[in-house]
Amino acid sequence: MNNALSLKNILVSRRDGRTRRIILDIPSFQLAAGDTVCLHGVSGSGKTSLLQLLGGLTTADPAEAGLPSGEVRWGDVCIDELSESERDLWRSQHVGFVFQDFQLVPGLSALENVLLPVTFRSWSIPGVLRDRARTLLQTMDIHQLDQQVHLLSRGEMQRVAIARAVLPEPDILLADEPTASLDKENAEAVTRLLVDYAREHACTLILVSHEPNMRGRTRRSFLLERGELHETTSDAD
Repeated sequence: MNNALSLKNILVSRRDGRTRRIILDIPSFQLAAGDTVCLHGVSGSGKTSLLQLLGGLTTADPAEAGLPSGEVRWGDVCIDELSESERDLWRSQHVGFVFQDFQLVPGLSALENVLLPVTFRSWSIPGVLRDRARTLLQTMDIHQLDQQVHLLSRGEMQRVAIARAVLPEPDILLADEPTASLDKENAEAVTRLLVDYAREHACTLILVSHEPNMRGRTRRSFLLERGELHETTSDAD
């Protein structure tokens, strides 16, 4: 899949009584295929809303009279034109999400959590996929594969969540504050895993972080402020 990103005429707003608050207002935005990006901004600036839009979990506001419709395009696919079920299928085939709160199932093992999304799509898990899950976890320094995840450290939990996100080898990786609850050492390790995966697999990575030092890990950096995107400096190689 061509995983270049193009946004046009994006408007996302929320109603609070009679007041309409603009969350996102992005007339135009592009990323090259395989770009690694850090997205930053204050709490409430719309970072999570943007990730949800990019992943097809939500859609932009309907076009107002006389204005063109908003467009989220990944390569040749305009996801706004897909039905909800078609977006679900597209997302399962192309997008890996890494969440701030991990979203792991406490009663399951590390391996079972990584394989859990596969069980939603198939009655049986192919042996090659199970072997890949084991290899991913071991590569991420998780060796007690049958350990229930609630007994792992927070850094280990986040690495399990990353393994789950990259198991299907996604073209697009969206990470929402994946280091927010981690100490400095684990935060750097998690960020390195995400960036290394993206570079090795030509995957487009959009990483949300409040941490200033995380901005230098990606090739590009953008500030989301008052719903608008502004490129900032990034010192990544």
